Amino acid sequence: MQLTQGIGISGYTLEERIGAGAAGEVWSARLGEQRVAVKFMNHVPDPDGKYARSLQAEVEALRHLQHPNVPRLYDYDLQTERRYLVMTLAEGMGWDVLIASGAVFSIRLDRRLNLLGQIANALTSVHGQGYIHRDVKPGNIRGTTTPYLLDFGVSIERQAVSGTSSQVGTGLYMPPLGDALDENSDTFGFALVAYEMLFGRHPFYDPLNPPTMIDETRRMTTLRLRQHDWHAPTRLQPAEIPGDLRGVDMGRLEAMFVRAFGPAQSRWPDLDTFMNALGETVLTTANQPHLDHAQPPQFDAGDRPTPDTAHLIAEHQATEHPPAPDRTRLIWGVVMVAIILFSLAWVLVMSRYGSG
Repeated sequence: MQLTQGIGISGYTLEERIGAGAAGEVWSARLGEQRVAVKFMNHVPDPDGKYARSLQAEVEALRHLQHPNVPRLYDYDLQTERRYLVMTLAEGMGWDVLIASGAVFSIRLDRRLNLLGQIANALTSVHGQGYIHRDVKPGNIRGTTTPYLLDFGVSIERQAVSGTSSQVGTGLYMPPLGDALDENSDTFGFALVAYEMLFGRHPFYDPLNPPTMIDETRRMTTLRLRQHDWHAPTRLQPAEIPGDLRGVDMGRLEAMFVRAFGPAQSRWPDLDTFMNALGETVLTTANQPHLDHAQPPQFDAGDRPTPDTAHLIAEHQATEHPPAPDRTRLIWGVVMVAIILFSLAWVLVMSRYGSG
């Protein structure tokens, strides 16, 4: 099926393509006065079924999750030629482009904290409803009026985490190597997003020249945290500090992020506590005069992408999907269970025969 403006899908009329990636593309669509987003699986070879599983996982998650900042699922079809789901349309710019282009600094600091708070509340709700997102990053958040936490294609139910692959997610937003991929990894990714929304860049990596392998990235994250080799607030040059943070105690702010990036057992107890502390740290009387005079930070050449290359950020932050199930192991597991059951039945029969 060739997707073009004006064709109908499940009663909705496609308007324009608003996003695309390796796994699929997203269109805005309309049914009367209602506007929605339609996410299609790409019509490409999918030999191990990872794209199909991704769309299925997103459907299952959105069927169960309810929150104002999580898209609502309206319809889906996983059997048609171009599998798709219909969900709430997230209006506005993706946060990856917002940050990479510097447009984030056109939003007042207190408003940016409010947006972060809404996503923090959404993520807390997702965890409370038994799901882990596993890919929290700016590219999966969209909107500056009503922000939405998007793309649940690698999400998983909490009860299914044990034994799943640790090679799932986006390396730039994953915790140090060895940390479990659970709620704490989601909150680690959120803390990275919060840093970027304040400072306009990733705390550890140049987004246009990141490590390419998940293990390599996570090892480098571990090393940089251990050696304090990151863009820590107290180590920034004056020009690197955004204008609306010039009145903030950088030592206190740094301590907050050190805790957020630290060992899982000593991180902030929940995102509400983290966001409250963040607000108390940056929205102070001393910093109030700076809120209306924000100046974007000045980085070294190449440290922030230009608006023309901002759309490439998503490609550099590509999501690794869960591997295909090991069918051989599954088959042998079934065989072993059958042998055990047969043996138990045989022992039971023989014991009854002997007693007779």
